[in-house]
Amino acid sequence: MKIVSMYLPQFYESEENNEWWGKGYTDWVAVKRAMPIFKGHNQPREPLGDRYYNLLEKETLIWQLKLMKKYNIYGQCFYHYWFKNGKRILDKPAENLLKWKDIHMPFCFSWANESWVRSWSAIVDSNVWAQKFEPSKTGAEGNGVLLEQGYGGKSAWKQHFDYLLPFFKDERYIKIHGKPVFMFYRSDNIPCLTEMIDCWNQWGKDSGFPGIYCIGGNASSKRALDAVYFHATGSMFPPNYYKTDKSVRTISYEEVWKYIIAQGKMSEKGTYIGGIVDFDTTPRKGKNGVVITGCDSSIYEKYLKKLLNINEKLGSEITFINAWNEWGEGMYLEPDKKNSFAFLSATKRALETYVDEYEDDEEKDSAELLKFYKNRMEQYKKNWLILDQWLRRNEQKRPIAGTLSRMGVHIIAIYGMGILGQHLRAALEGSDIVVKYAIDSRKQGNIKEIPVLGLDDEFPEVDVIIVSVVFEFDNIAKDLKKRTHIPVWSLEEILFEEEVAD
Repeated sequence: MKIVSMYLPQFYESEENNEWWGKGYTDWVAVKRAMPIFKGHNQPREPLGDRYYNLLEKETLIWQLKLMKKYNIYGQCFYHYWFKNGKRILDKPAENLLKWKDIHMPFCFSWANESWVRSWSAIVDSNVWAQKFEPSKTGAEGNGVLLEQGYGGKSAWKQHFDYLLPFFKDERYIKIHGKPVFMFYRSDNIPCLTEMIDCWNQWGKDSGFPGIYCIGGNASSKRALDAVYFHATGSMFPPNYYKTDKSVRTISYEEVWKYIIAQGKMSEKGTYIGGIVDFDTTPRKGKNGVVITGCDSSIYEKYLKKLLNINEKLGSEITFINAWNEWGEGMYLEPDKKNSFAFLSATKRALETYVDEYEDDEEKDSAELLKFYKNRMEQYKKNWLILDQWLRRNEQKRPIAGTLSRMGVHIIAIYGMGILGQHLRAALEGSDIVVKYAIDSRKQGNIKEIPVLGLDDEFPEVDVIIVSVVFEFDNIAKDLKKRTHIPVWSLEEILFEEEVAD
């Protein structure tokens, strides 16, 4: 199972936002100006380390990718904005990622096919970005429309497809059965959906793909779609789910998750059931917003494990999470000052343990076997990623010995003399870094003239113990810290050098 989170590209200055909401507007403006409406209301939301980033800066995507790798977030689903007559907005982050081939971030698109309007427009199924920020009502048509969603005919569909094709061809673009994944946020709103998808599939085949893997958001039927995506945002539930005793509409976090799980249990194969981190639209909409209450990472982890099981039974390769960075609506996995890395850590734990969520003995036996193979696959995957990073560093003339020297390390011990441990030993031969001994629970004696100690032996003094068994690092580090005061580092952290620390 892979986690793909929804990704909002609304964190850089654009001409349109400057005109509509004021010079310098990004979603950070609404986030910073948010005020609590009731006692205990979690506002304003503040990113950890005051990281109010700009998505046009390459360093931002590098930082996000490091977080993704550390917490097993497979990819990002970028919201894609394509309006009537091919008008685009907020397209620069994805276009930059397409150019920055060295940022190995898997990604796909969700077409947010809604008109953008002022709050005073009566258009149904529209999106009001910032209801609190209407200084002059400029930039809109007489009916309050800022950007009108339209679909056109075959020539318009071809123009759209041709824009998307370079992204589809990128090796990082997420594909299922060889088909580039493309999501329609409101597929029921597209009257020409079947005809459009038929054309896209043919053009996809002409371009060397088996077709395009089309997913419809909250679709009432599959029609020409490959699959349906059920997404909960906190504002699409039956009226009886809400309370209004806090001067704003609220909804219980646990009730939201129960609703999601219930939808999953009623769904058929070909459905992707999405999860939610949190939800609070008051930064953009004030008292007209909706707030989830009782949000907690332990509740999130509990129900995410159930959701991962449901999606696996539905045959879905991906679980979509809402969202990675939608700060203006309270939906974000990125660390904040209140929860730090709690939701990211909960996501990683859920991925590692969700097969324990079974309902009977037969399901338990199958789950245990699946868990064994999944763990083995994850181990091989992590080792492959580390070896890939190691080769990249060597190609860039950045040997690991130089990194250790810059860190002030001169004498080390290596924990684990499997493949990675042996590569580390070989990489340090002839350098200024001395490998004094190795530690391995299964071996004792000598390897290439260095002693190999068992876990019960006394560990001679070194600058640091480097653990090469990266897949089990957390447990190994905890055990070693009970036995010695020597610092314990992961080989993975050293190779990635600037890995984000929890």
